[in-house]
Amino acid sequence: MHDDLGARLTEIRYLTEIKQTNASDYNDTVLKKVSVLTNDIISTFNEIVWSVSPQNDTLENLTEFIGQYAVDYLSKVNIRCRLDIPAQIPNIEAPAEIRHNVFLAVKEALNNAVKYSETHELHIKVEINNLIATITIQDFGKGFDASEKNKFGNGLKNMKSRMKNIGGNFQIEGNTGSGTKIILQFPVNKDLLIND
Repeated sequence: MHDDLGARLTEIRYLTEIKQTNASDYNDTVLKKVSVLTNDIISTFNEIVWSVSPQNDTLENLTEFIGQYAVDYLSKVNIRCRLDIPAQIPNIEAPAEIRHNVFLAVKEALNNAVKYSETHELHIKVEINNLIATITIQDFGKGFDASEKNKFGNGLKNMKSRMKNIGGNFQIEGNTGSGTKIILQFPVNKDLLIND
């Protein structure tokens, strides 16, 4: 997140310097770019604040945050988002490390779907069974050739590493023409059940 913020702030500085050095090059397109970058920075700061705030240390808050983020993010790129989240989520603690890793893995999966899938719809399903939480992110785009997984850069490795860091699992399924499914699984600790 730090590198992401730094890059965006540097770009804003560059764009505003154009205004100072050559006002004729500064038009509505540049202003719109500055506005988009500024909104992205605000979103990133909100993510940071959410991830470190102890009041959000529940599985329910994690699920709600992921759902809201997905709907907001995908609406900006005209991709429909269908959420399938249980009406009742056990009141189980989800410490900052779990929330941080799971959220960033979901964010990476959404980013990959937007960049590569050419989908018009994406489904996110959350299930909690036998002390395992599963988040499935499925697009209905062009899919991929399994031998070309490297086209996603470090994204797949990062998701796998993030899930491993919290004792979880990462899977990717898909074939050319049949969309892609990302499955993130991580243990939830019944000992961390919060008494109301």
